[in-house]
Amino acid sequence: MGNVNGAVNSLENVGLVTINREGRSNQIEINATKLYKPDDLITLVPQTEFQQPIREVVTRLVENVGTDIGVVLFGSVARGDADRASDVDLFVVVPENRMEAQRKAHTIEKEIASDRFGGDRYEFHIVVEAQESAPKHDRISDVLTEGITLRASAALDAVKQEVFENGA
Repeated sequence: MGNVNGAVNSLENVGLVTINREGRSNQIEINATKLYKPDDLITLVPQTEFQQPIREVVTRLVENVGTDIGVVLFGSVARGDADRASDVDLFVVVPENRMEAQRKAHTIEKEIASDRFGGDRYEFHIVVEAQESAPKHDRISDVLTEGITLRASAALDAVKQEVFENGA
């Protein structure tokens, strides 16, 4: 119980919550003015030098694979501990036609490898799975828990529900 109280006190100290200490129990209220949900999810990528190339690849994926895709950034770039030798790992969920989508993603990987962003080149590793097969992917739990959702979709939401609620 001490850990919970310590955590709540820390949140109060930085202004994220207020605590009403009347009576035997504490009423905790979230300071909604401190909440932030960006419209541009790519700004959640911790290392800003990766944001522009990631934005470009996500744009190309939407244009070439489809507007109904979900995209999750995972690996060292999502954790914020990537270096210039790190590749950018993206997990893409499509409603169907995985093979066709994977071919298009592979073409984007090859094209982007020759593009320069701020004078640097970036290597991407794009994994594409269909909504039906994604919950069975060997790393799906890690991808979804440690990754950053860059583009939400109904297919990705269904995969998350299958993995987290149904224990796929």
